[in-house]
Amino acid sequence: MRSLLFLLLAICLIWSVKALLRPLRQDRRPSRGGLDNRGGGEEMVRDPHCGVYVPRSAAVSKRVDGAVHHFCSEKCRDEFRSP
Repeated sequence: MRSLLFLLLAICLIWSVKALLRPLRQDRRPSRGGLDNRGGGEEMVRDPHCGVYVPRSAAVSKRVDGAVHHFCSEKCRDEFRSP
């Protein structure tokens, strides 16, 4: 009888821990379409050298012929050649 009670208690404890951790796991999921699912969102920009999309705040910028280009890294920025 005690082992059944301990098993039931263990199941309830595991279920409670999972329920508490579930909101934390949802925050780590990547957002869809570059927009934050909580309403705010941030614009994604495409690196013209390698084609990777990065958030505008994390992008490395370079002005070429009056136009601002956004890159995923300093390496891509340095290797970029204007068309």
